[in-house]
Amino acid sequence: MRDIDLEKLRDPVERLKHPRVLTPTITESAINVSREAVAEVVTNLSQISLPALRPDEGVVGLDGIGYRFSFSQGFYGLDLKWWAELPSGWHPALEKIERIVAWLESQVATTAEQDGGGQPATRPELK
Repeated sequence: MRDIDLEKLRDPVERLKHPRVLTPTITESAINVSREAVAEVVTNLSQISLPALRPDEGVVGLDGIGYRFSFSQGFYGLDLKWWAELPSGWHPALEKIERIVAWLESQVATTAEQDGGGQPATRPELK
């Protein structure tokens, strides 16, 4: 969706066609996911191990892109946030998350092709 937002800033004339304060584009999708697929995702997320705080990596800045990955399972969850550069030691976690997100996006595309009446998503290949 970043492309939609970037288009609003393409040139000064295009920028004037949009509100003074731009709100980022956020999209939502719903898909049916099998219990086995959810179990695979939960297993992969449960294997994430990373340093929680990085006091030696102070971040100061005025612009950039913020990232967030959230997952909730009842009373437990995972909520990772970072700004611009991924903190050191987080790369293995991000690789797992990127595979999960890519799989989910492929399931959204498949569901859209099936007119929303598709079967639950198959197990993800996350290894």
